[in-house]
Amino acid sequence: MTDALHRGKIFGCALGLLMCVVAWLAPSAFASDAIYWSSYTSPGAVRFGDLAASGAQDLVSGESSPEGVAIDLAAGKIYWADAGSGAIRVANLDGTGARDLYTGESSPSGVAIDPSAGLIYWANSVSGSGSIRVGNLDGSGARTLFAGESYPVGVAIDPAAGKIYWGSYDTFKIRVGNLDGTGATDLFTGENYPTGLAVDPAAGKLYWTNEFAGTIRVGNLDGTGASNLYTGEASGVGGLAIDPAAGKIYWGDFSAGTVRVGSLDGTAPPQSLYTGETDPWFVALLRAPLGTGAPQVSGPVQLGQSLSCTPGSWAADLLSGFLYRAPQSLAYQWTVGGVPIAGATKSSVQATTPGEYQCEVTATNAAGSTTQTSAATGISGPPVLTASSPSVGGSTTAGFSGTINPGGLPTTAHFEYGLDPNLRATPGPMYDRTTPALSVGSDFATHPLIANVTGLIPNAVYHARLVATNSAGTTFGPDQTFRTRQAPQPPAPLVGATENVAPVNGKVFVLTGGRLVPLTGARQIRSGAEVDALHGTLSLTTATGTKKKVQTGKFGGAVFKVTQAKAGASKGLTTLTLVNNAFKGAPSYATCKSHKSRDASAAASSSRTLQLLHASAHGKFRTRGRYSAATVLGTNWSIADRCDGTLVRDVTDSVLVNDFVHHKTLVLHPGQTYLARKPK
Repeated sequence: MTDALHRGKIFGCALGLLMCVVAWLAPSAFASDAIYWSSYTSPGAVRFGDLAASGAQDLVSGESSPEGVAIDLAAGKIYWADAGSGAIRVANLDGTGARDLYTGESSPSGVAIDPSAGLIYWANSVSGSGSIRVGNLDGSGARTLFAGESYPVGVAIDPAAGKIYWGSYDTFKIRVGNLDGTGATDLFTGENYPTGLAVDPAAGKLYWTNEFAGTIRVGNLDGTGASNLYTGEASGVGGLAIDPAAGKIYWGDFSAGTVRVGSLDGTAPPQSLYTGETDPWFVALLRAPLGTGAPQVSGPVQLGQSLSCTPGSWAADLLSGFLYRAPQSLAYQWTVGGVPIAGATKSSVQATTPGEYQCEVTATNAAGSTTQTSAATGISGPPVLTASSPSVGGSTTAGFSGTINPGGLPTTAHFEYGLDPNLRATPGPMYDRTTPALSVGSDFATHPLIANVTGLIPNAVYHARLVATNSAGTTFGPDQTFRTRQAPQPPAPLVGATENVAPVNGKVFVLTGGRLVPLTGARQIRSGAEVDALHGTLSLTTATGTKKKVQTGKFGGAVFKVTQAKAGASKGLTTLTLVNNAFKGAPSYATCKSHKSRDASAAASSSRTLQLLHASAHGKFRTRGRYSAATVLGTNWSIADRCDGTLVRDVTDSVLVNDFVHHKTLVLHPGQTYLARKPK
């Protein structure tokens, strides 16, 4: 292709036919993979769009026939050759700050950079007297590597191999030389206006375009095996970019106005990413970091020790293929059991809880972020628990649930529960009942545990907690309280068989199965049941034996047995008999001491009250002590067992007293008392 053919569009600017004004557009950055290309026209532009084929826009506009694009991710810069103005240009990657890096060049075409060496390479594409040039990325030290080249275009470098490649446009050759400016030689000949080049050193392949032939070509880096990859493209194919990991090759076609993509093996039909473009020419790829090796975790596998994480390995920029993907920052996040650990964002972490620890390393560049995750490292320890609030199913049932992480060791778990201390007759362990212990495994997974319990006391407050044990220790869950539901109202009492009781105040217990069970609501007891009302008062309702009538009284201050006559003249008479030594700590005559002397101390001891039953009732009720009984039809009275006898006090109305020792019966009136002394 001659200068007139290839460069014709740009001379209008030099002749003043168009105003060539450089303007900068600062677009919002794509947070995704993108392709950049030079729009070879005047005024031209450096443009970009994402690889999903949407959102193409100018990065820098108002250029004079730009050719070639290269990106320095670390510096946040983009470079291109401006053939019309004879300049090597640079801008920020967001499109701001465009400026000349070098001026006075002769139709520069194509750029390639080596950021680690701080160098930029380009071709001055003049027929017969062109050159391959190099300069520093700071704009200093421009010099010629190879002179006397004929129309060199499309430079590509392989810094690791110390090689530079270019196309000799009008001699139909692919050329190669050393980066120190020596050893220039032909690699392939007989091509058809070779323009853009890209190198895959790992595969030992060189790719190039033959512009007017409309072909994408490939050959070995030793100069053998040249063949067509794609044919039948429009007669304007230009620069190339390759992505070996994705197996793709990209190019611009100024004749068709398209940016195209195909497969590196040539098997996939090429597709247009962008159409309707104005003279798209050289291309470059910007991709999110590519992970090539997961992070590795090291350190003592012990609770309380520190674990360290390597950054993992990441693909470098493929400078020779115009693929830019190197990470610009790394961020760490530790997880345990797949859940991020708050604040654990450094390369090391202290293992404070059992579980499977993993390190996530996120690499970020201008195209986006990629995360690689280490293999799990198990840290064993005591179980880790979570407990849900107990569920109350009824007046005597409840359900417990929670989860257990066994901490990597064989673990068993159970729930323990018990009555609130305020409902206990005597002090004891908070949790005096347990569910069966179950195995929950030996891994780091979260295992549910569910248990249902029965036989609870209605309307009572309970405490419960989850407990798990392994060889590293026992973990106790938090104490949780719940209240059972109120029991349904009991049925009507049956004369001589059952009585109904309900709490009035204080603490009242019913002796059931050898246990003192708190009276927390209305319930029915069997005739003969024993009640502890030492520190409370209950309401007692019994049948009268006459149709469905009942009689009620309030009693408190003593331990007593409730019985009722079922037949005969006394049918319906309810008797509350004071009980001696009913349970450990209950009132007992064993505490009374006998004294031969009659001094004041002995007298005080002999009259000491063991228990005092207060009574207020309407109906046929009798209270019975050890030495006497008091029968009423409706009054307030009390009866007390003392060390020296049984004392009855009448408060209102009349009380009939039976003295068992002296075998006599008498009537007390309000305010009167009677002591039935014990036998001597």
